[in-house]
Amino acid sequence: MVTISYNSQHAIAQTFQLEIIHAPGKIIIDSITTLYTYGVSLISSAEQTLSTQTIVSGLAPNSLYEQLNTTFNANGGEVTTLVQNGTISSTGINPPENGTVQFEGVLTYNTNSSVSSFTDSSSINGSALNPVFTQTFTYSGNNLSGYILTNTDPLAPGSTSAAYSYNSHLSAAPLYNVIPGLTLPSGNDISELKLVQSGGLYPGQTIYSYTSTYNSLNQPTESSVVVSTTVTNPAYLLLTPTTESIQYYY
Repeated sequence: MVTISYNSQHAIAQTFQLEIIHAPGKIIIDSITTLYTYGVSLISSAEQTLSTQTIVSGLAPNSLYEQLNTTFNANGGEVTTLVQNGTISSTGINPPENGTVQFEGVLTYNTNSSVSSFTDSSSINGSALNPVFTQTFTYSGNNLSGYILTNTDPLAPGSTSAAYSYNSHLSAAPLYNVIPGLTLPSGNDISELKLVQSGGLYPGQTIYSYTSTYNSLNQPTESSVVVSTTVTNPAYLLLTPTTESIQYYY
């Protein structure tokens, strides 16, 4: 479930995401709440709370919490850097996962003022910043057509490519969950998303195929999603749904 709230300037003010995964012998509950603050015309900060609860049959539940505060810096009317500072805490996890994290992101833009690249670095418990990934974006008309995310952390090699296909209908909302705090253009409704992962823990391919119905304003009201996954590590299939159902409210 995803809920998006807007302010009086039609910018995203809050998002809430809840996901419940039923796997053999356990249930995983993920929730993410994000609050956005704006300056005169651009986003200035965001507060995000993430929690993951794992319920295993016959054992006490365990939980992981993360609080992230993000500051956005602008130059020339565009957000060029973002800094995230966060804390991590846990209950029921042995050994405990507690500490601090920091992320620093750098953005570049193309001649149409659309994000062309996003580079992220991270620090754990005050260590030196280390590169994590670089993400490059391509566009077609008023839609994001795809991206390539290349992991630069030697402990987590690999890359992910995404290719979006669209129909002629209008989208329900811009793409808000690709870069923290920023939206990417999605004027039309998505008909397919193809993800290809190379290297890493779960190399393979996942395709999300959307079949939707629309209201009189040409916006989606309901979507059924078929998820087809081909991977070399079968453990990933336990975490990937085969179907999804989406309902839209305006």
